[in-house]
Amino acid sequence: MAAANKSKKAEPSRFAAALQYFDELRRKIAETQGVSVPDDYGQRFGASGDPVPSMNQLGQSVKGATQRMASLDAPESQGVGETALEIAAGFTPLQYPQAGRDFARSRRSGDKLGMALASLAAIPVVGGVAKAASKTRKGAEEAEQLVTRAKRRVGTTGQYVGAPPGVDSPQKLGAMVNNYVNAMQEGLPGRNFYVDSSRDIFARTGNNPVEADLFNQNIAALSRANNVGGNTAMSAKGHIQAVTGEPVLTGRFPSRDSPPLQAMYDAGQAEYLGHKRDPFATQLGVAYAPERIGRGVNDMHEAELMGYPSGAVGGATQHAFMDEVRQRAIERANREQLGGFSDWNTGNSQAAAWSGNKIRRGDISAGEAARSYADYLPLQEANATYEAVSSPVTGHLQGLLNAPFDARSAYTADVRGSWNTSPSGRDIGYTAARMLPGETVNTVGRFKDTANPAMVARPVTGTYTTADKSRALTPGSVQALNAVEAARAYFDVQEAGAWHKLLPAKSAADYSGASIDLGKNMTQADMERIAPLFEQRGYYLASAPNGITILANEGTAQGEKFAKEVRDIVKKNPEAFGKTEIDFGRAETGYIDYGDAYRSNTPGAVTARMLEMMEQAPMTMKNLDVNPAYRETVAARNARDIDYAAKGFGVAREDVIRARNIFKAEGFEGLRKAAKAGIVPAVLATFGAQQMLSENEEKR
Repeated sequence: MAAANKSKKAEPSRFAAALQYFDELRRKIAETQGVSVPDDYGQRFGASGDPVPSMNQLGQSVKGATQRMASLDAPESQGVGETALEIAAGFTPLQYPQAGRDFARSRRSGDKLGMALASLAAIPVVGGVAKAASKTRKGAEEAEQLVTRAKRRVGTTGQYVGAPPGVDSPQKLGAMVNNYVNAMQEGLPGRNFYVDSSRDIFARTGNNPVEADLFNQNIAALSRANNVGGNTAMSAKGHIQAVTGEPVLTGRFPSRDSPPLQAMYDAGQAEYLGHKRDPFATQLGVAYAPERIGRGVNDMHEAELMGYPSGAVGGATQHAFMDEVRQRAIERANREQLGGFSDWNTGNSQAAAWSGNKIRRGDISAGEAARSYADYLPLQEANATYEAVSSPVTGHLQGLLNAPFDARSAYTADVRGSWNTSPSGRDIGYTAARMLPGETVNTVGRFKDTANPAMVARPVTGTYTTADKSRALTPGSVQALNAVEAARAYFDVQEAGAWHKLLPAKSAADYSGASIDLGKNMTQADMERIAPLFEQRGYYLASAPNGITILANEGTAQGEKFAKEVRDIVKKNPEAFGKTEIDFGRAETGYIDYGDAYRSNTPGAVTARMLEMMEQAPMTMKNLDVNPAYRETVAARNARDIDYAAKGFGVAREDVIRARNIFKAEGFEGLRKAAKAGIVPAVLATFGAQQMLSENEEKR
């Protein structure tokens, strides 16, 4: 873990600070023991910027520590002075009882390497080096053993090291633990914060642990002094900027937050993020890498709960003490089966206590405590509605157009034509494009007065504030959405592809979209009842999860008048809408139209249009192109279409079949080369030209 790596670097410098004064200490020991020490020993550990102990401090350590060296129960985490003395003593006759003590300690704990080092420490002169190696090794394990430090107290006051001011007795420490357990109880609905977040993020990446780690590190990096909703929006924006090839510009303080995030994505991973944020990123991986979970997260809310002034979180000693308090609370919670659970750990205990403290502060209600990143990421999604049944202008499987709704539903649901083929069952196009899609929704769409079975893919997008203070999608988001839907409509032989996203409006005057939440996904009956109510006034409809989105356009009312008309329609038709919620905003949309290209009688027009859209999003185009699962998904629909043609639902165009196979083998470049070579892959020719080809083939 990154925390352990940091400890490896920090521990030697702690010794170096003391060993810079080793010559003087050596002389003191030599006067009483009559032995010498290598002159260069102090330089072996490098320079240090740590505070340097005075000779008085070292002298006090000599006076008291020699009496404790042989004790099995002496604390193994020591100050700088005692550390230096222990190393120095390894070069003296004191090495023998010291080695015996260390061997017994190691044997008691089953530490075989420690036993070996202790044995080595019994050899003259080498003993000092072995002692230093043993101390350094313990430093490497420091991140996992921090909880032992809270047992250290200042001798003159009894104050626990790293504790809030005034915590100077076991009773006060016990009161802290009680308060923590009570907060866990109060925040019980939030105990699964990390598990729920982790499962959703992992699924959005297509069960890709490397991609999930990267996004979790992104979240952790931007979590400082941020709420979960704001953190989600900023991390989504940075992620989408990075994966679409835009410069990363995000965070509460973009000039500070963006460069490290850009470097993280350029490298494909983060460096150590610090005592708080690194465990946070690791905890977010609990669903797919539970073996990595170690320390809990010590943030400002945790510090506030434990009584630190202003919720400040300091250095390693404070983190160590906070870890100890949590560990004691965990042990008690498991012993008492708090909330009916006996699996409390560093993640769910901190999540519950964090929620409890936020409830106490009035920041959230008890009902909001269970919200995680899985609840906030959907707010960053766009809706990409698509159908499987082809359009009249394409000439492909035309028998489906007038087939019963059940037959069209069966064709749409056929797994051979599914786009939900990522390892987690999410949309493969947006997974390949690294746009973290949510679960695809089954619904009913509307295209030219016809209700058809449809799907809604839900990719995450990035948003930003424009110069006029409006909210808008990042350019990379728009281009990537256009590219994925252009490719989908092309390979599915559709007349058009589309997507939409409802964004906050500055004021009612900017309303151009209305989300109508029906509490369920649209059915055929819903669509046939609701659509005409809006279409007669010129509005467009787009299916969305749990309802429908009404879209204003240049021929309809806008702003406040638009909102009034929508409310009036809903109010006057309770049988169609029932109890519903309406959310107004500014709609941002994309529409990829192949209709004119099909009707142009220009060979290659449709493919040219598709490639034009793809080339506006080069990184997205590349990500789709190099993804084997995406290529397989495109070609798999051939078996479905050939089967349905055999069942009498019309012609499965040969050029469509050929184009998908070319893409599977050679990608987008293969389609481009085929066009230049005069080979006519899918929809390179117009429907009319294709009809002539079919007639000629029949004559031959």
